[in-house]
Amino acid sequence: MSQNNYASEYRVSYLHIGFKYNTPEDIDHMISRMMLKAKPELYNKFIRSDDNPDYVIATDKMNRTEKLYNRMLDYIQQDKVRNKIFIFYTYEPLEPDFNLFDYAVSFNRDLKFGDRLGPCVNFLPYDFENKKLLENNVNIKAVRENLNNLKFCCFIHSHWGSPRDEFFHELSRYKRVDSLGKHLNNMSTRTHGFTDAWMEKSINMKSNYKFSFAFENTRYKYYTTEKILTAMQAHTVPIYWGDPAVTDLYNPEAFINCNDCKNLDEMLEKVREVDNDDELFLHMISQPWQTPEQQNLTLKLINDYYNFIENIFTQDIRSAKRVPFGIIHDIYAANFAGVREKEPKAPDFWGRWRLRIKNFPNKIKNILGINKNKDKNN
Repeated sequence: MSQNNYASEYRVSYLHIGFKYNTPEDIDHMISRMMLKAKPELYNKFIRSDDNPDYVIATDKMNRTEKLYNRMLDYIQQDKVRNKIFIFYTYEPLEPDFNLFDYAVSFNRDLKFGDRLGPCVNFLPYDFENKKLLENNVNIKAVRENLNNLKFCCFIHSHWGSPRDEFFHELSRYKRVDSLGKHLNNMSTRTHGFTDAWMEKSINMKSNYKFSFAFENTRYKYYTTEKILTAMQAHTVPIYWGDPAVTDLYNPEAFINCNDCKNLDEMLEKVREVDNDDELFLHMISQPWQTPEQQNLTLKLINDYYNFIENIFTQDIRSAKRVPFGIIHDIYAANFAGVREKEPKAPDFWGRWRLRIKNFPNKIKNILGINKNKDKNN
């Protein structure tokens, strides 16, 4: 569709919170997050309007703070006359509630919902700014000459995960694994995904290693994130676990697929095989990241996504509205407040001392064995 189909402006509220500053993000972040840099004819018409938006774009962080949560509640109440479009945008393995949202994106390529669902394309091997596929440009001659200087394996993660942690310890018994992130850090420097240009930093740090951990936070079909891609861009061999359908998007000759392994021993054996065979290692990092069929799938998903976005913003509000209209939906939406679990706040200084004083009698009883004796008698 041409830019003549767009409205003169779009009043938008963006319900998301940034990890770095713990504050609501702005429209520029939303445009970047939604991969809209390639659509200036659309995003240049976005105007932030938190008081009375026409479009509410909410992420999975929409209830992380009281302020964002209350705004979402207000918008739901305002929408009783169906004058807003609600869009759920996330790049986590979460499925949308179409009773609340008119449109949403999802990793799940098996899920179909007419024009209301679009694919999540954030982590595809694609340069959105220059509109081209990302491809392997490794200099094998240079890698071969530098092979003896490469370290063994790196691990960059911010929090606990299973079987990721278990395999980190298992592999560390074979050879040292450098943990460069916040979690299990054993280095003097560290990085994490909440810094500026974090993907570029991750690629640079991984480029000094033969292998990189690429374990997803969640195992879910079609949920493939940047972890395998940044490992490939660093010209390491990704040790991948997560998406059972990862070979729909990535060449199995270019990474170690731990989804095929029954246990940690099998994972370790696969890594050892490549580690002890330089020619096999060089073969793997020289492989195209995608086959022609996988590239076609990538391009199709991107095309489907932009068609999905254009469909939303080239209709008037009434025509674009999709959630049900009526009393049953209004009751359901009104109970949105009932599904939020507030994150517990850490006690302040005096609060911690009050807790210690409150728990002091039980501590003494435990030291004296009174509680244990009581349990035995019962």
